[in-house]
Amino acid sequence: MTELTAGCCRLYLCPVPDTAGSRRDCEKAAVESLIAQALGEGMELTHSPEGAPSVSGHPDLRISISHSTNHCLLAVGNSPHINIGVDIESPRPQLLRVAQRFLTPAEEDSANRCGDETLKLGLLLKYWTAKEAVYKAALTPGLALKEIHITPDFTSAQARGSKFSLFWHSLPAGETIALACLEP
Repeated sequence: MTELTAGCCRLYLCPVPDTAGSRRDCEKAAVESLIAQALGEGMELTHSPEGAPSVSGHPDLRISISHSTNHCLLAVGNSPHINIGVDIESPRPQLLRVAQRFLTPAEEDSANRCGDETLKLGLLLKYWTAKEAVYKAALTPGLALKEIHITPDFTSAQARGSKFSLFWHSLPAGETIALACLEP
């Protein structure tokens, strides 16, 4: 397990185990391992009716979970008063095909100004991970990714009148981690 600090929380990262089970079973085992290592044995993962993860018996503990092809990521908030969201993703060409579905017009213009496809894919990856993290932190049913506006410097975002701080980590394999903290 690797521990990182970012803004309003601590991040715990581990590889997704390569076992004979299904991908979902492997991810579940990785999350359970992260929770036990980060928070202690006996902590049980539950979910709200909206699908947000939580720890049974600890309503003030804010957590967020994400998976990539290679890693499982757990974010644990430093305060019960700040909603958090985290996303980890690997670069993937599909983002080029679906960009218009999640970018605002200004973001799409910015991405289209990238002359190099590799640079454009990197920019789309940042937009995607930021929007996924904000979506999780917003806890707003029905929020569309196009409603989330990322600032050009990628340090903050806005959605439906709420402002979010963004924090970033990059992993050697090219994976990007975005953390969103809802500002009180």
